[in-house]
Amino acid sequence: MRWALLCPLVLVACTSPVEVPHCEEPALSVGTATVSWHREVRPIIFGRCSTCHVEGGHAPFALTGYPEAAAYAPAIRDAVLHKRMPPWQPASCCNQFADNFGLSDPQIELIVRWIDQGAEEGDRDRPAPPLPPVGGLSRVDLELTMPVGYRPQPKPGHVDDYRCFLLDWPEEQPVVVSGLNPVPGARPIVHHLIVTALDPDEAEAVAGEVAEDGRPGLPCEGGLGEFASGQVLGGSLIGGDFPDGIGARIEPGSKILLNVHYSVTDLAPPEDRTTIQFRLEPGDTPLLEVKPMVLANPAWLVGGAMTVKAGEVRTYAHRVDPRLQTLGKRTLLRGLTPHMHYLAQGMIVTLLRDDGTRTCLLDVPRWEFGWEQPYWFTTPIPLEPGDELQVQCTFDNTAANQPVIGGVKGAPRDIAWGSENQDMCAAFLAFTEVEE
Repeated sequence: MRWALLCPLVLVACTSPVEVPHCEEPALSVGTATVSWHREVRPIIFGRCSTCHVEGGHAPFALTGYPEAAAYAPAIRDAVLHKRMPPWQPASCCNQFADNFGLSDPQIELIVRWIDQGAEEGDRDRPAPPLPPVGGLSRVDLELTMPVGYRPQPKPGHVDDYRCFLLDWPEEQPVVVSGLNPVPGARPIVHHLIVTALDPDEAEAVAGEVAEDGRPGLPCEGGLGEFASGQVLGGSLIGGDFPDGIGARIEPGSKILLNVHYSVTDLAPPEDRTTIQFRLEPGDTPLLEVKPMVLANPAWLVGGAMTVKAGEVRTYAHRVDPRLQTLGKRTLLRGLTPHMHYLAQGMIVTLLRDDGTRTCLLDVPRWEFGWEQPYWFTTPIPLEPGDELQVQCTFDNTAANQPVIGGVKGAPRDIAWGSENQDMCAAFLAFTEVEE
């Protein structure tokens, strides 16, 4: 998985895109049988929500027992009914993904019914066990932490600060990274990150760079220019094991380049010191070669071609022939990561078959800025020569959807593709070739 972070390889459009509607989720049916906290609801909340909803966690309140759950019952009902929480973004009517930590419709129905019935506690002496955990690393073999803390300093009136940090790779023998998990030191201000392995020569070149501003790390909006090539291990903020057979071999003397996008809306942001956890395998472990494909329109990056005017809700779509990247070979799509910013409303990624049929790869009807992650398909999806791909993004630039900066809600203004208080629309696909 080697690619430039500054100039990702973007596909060329072949035919005009066609706007695709969001898939339709089935209507929720609420039963009438009595539901209690300890018997039905506690296992769901403890298994899917309490990881973040703990004292000192990223969530705004704790959910570690019945009193908290009962007190926040209206907020819980609204969040689960509208599928804002847990922050699993793909619609279930589109595709199935590994490590889905979202709630099923029956689980949502139980929570809603419990609250509508008065949020009864039930028999506290016979609590049901929590649901088994989903996702995360099956084991942690190595942890690397930023050498010093960093307090982001966006430009006045802006919220974005992009910073890169170089971490030493301590392994003295070749190893294979088979999973990773980012652990931000200040989760509220870390929007997403990219973890890249640099070989010894690349590492030496980047290590010689010194930030002129005297602060830790290096400014790296969009990458690190001529040094920004390497083996991308992953990114976003929700990690876990890679699918079987997928990994990245790291040689001794390499370094890890950590590219962090800080999103700061507070005038006094906290200091961040992020850690990356790795699962490792022996260096001779057989690997599938996973290749990247960036689905976006290169024209959007230039001259305001992806403009969304103040007060406007607008959809952009781009349709491409992927054979430039697959060299006409049969491939398997393994997963993808959507990428948008504040004003994005939703994304749909579609596989357009040569026979005229469509396969929904990803449908995010309600984009939540700050919960970006990779989604691995439960079953790899064949991509045949002649098939096309389409990415479609909708943006909401109305007054109600503006970010709050320093306690003040911003006014709508024209935006385009860009990293500084702008927005983006890209899908990062992972694929492997089919052996003939």
